[in-house]
Amino acid sequence: LDLGGHNSSQPDTMAEEQKWKVVSDDGQEFWISEGVIRMSEPLLTQWEAVADDDEPEPLRVSAKGETLAKVFEWAKKHVAEGGKDVAKLGLQHPLKEGSYTENGITEADAAWVEELRLEDTFLDVVNLANTLAMQELLSLLCMRVAFWFKGKTPREIQEYFGIEDPNVLSPEEITAQCDAHKWAEKLAVGGTDGEGDGDMEGGASGGAGGESKA
Repeated sequence: LDLGGHNSSQPDTMAEEQKWKVVSDDGQEFWISEGVIRMSEPLLTQWEAVADDDEPEPLRVSAKGETLAKVFEWAKKHVAEGGKDVAKLGLQHPLKEGSYTENGITEADAAWVEELRLEDTFLDVVNLANTLAMQELLSLLCMRVAFWFKGKTPREIQEYFGIEDPNVLSPEEITAQCDAHKWAEKLAVGGTDGEGDGDMEGGASGGAGGESKA
C-alpha cells in the first residue's frame, strides 16, 4: 500500500503531477497532490502561502505520521482525475438505517473505516480530520460511530471503552438504594391515598379547622 511517505527526494511521478511535501510532528514526510490539499482548509491556507515559491517550505501538520498516513490514504482515493479536484462521497442526509451503501458509501470506504479500531486509531483519525476540517471524512467517521452505537446500552458502551463513571450505578447498586429508601415511595403516593397527609398538614389544620367550626 502506497501511503505517499518518502524521505527527502521528490517522487518519480513529479514530471506528470506536481506533489507537495507534508511533514508530521514526528518527522515523517509525505508527498500529496493539490487535490488532497484542497480537501483541507488549513492545508490549503499553508499551501497558498508557498505555492509560487521556487523552493516551497513543507506543509506541516500537528499529528503523528501513522495517523496522517491513514488520512492521506483515504484522501488520495477521493481526488478526481487530474489530481486538482475533490471527488464528493455522495453521502445521504439524514442518515438512513441500514448499510453503508444505502447511505451513499462505497464498499471500499466502508472497508477502510471499519478497519479503524474505535478504542485507539479511530479517535486519532477523528481528531485529525477535525483539525484539518475534512468534512467528507468526518461524515464517514460519524456514520461509523452511529452504526456501531446502534442497539447498544450505555452500560455496554462503558464496558467496551473501559469507562468507570462513579455517577452511574450498577443494577445491584440501584436495587440496594431502592430498598434503603422505600419510605420515599410512601411520600410520593401519600397525596393520592391520604396516608401521611395528617402529619404533613397538622400545622396548618388549626387555622383551617377553626374557620370551619365557626
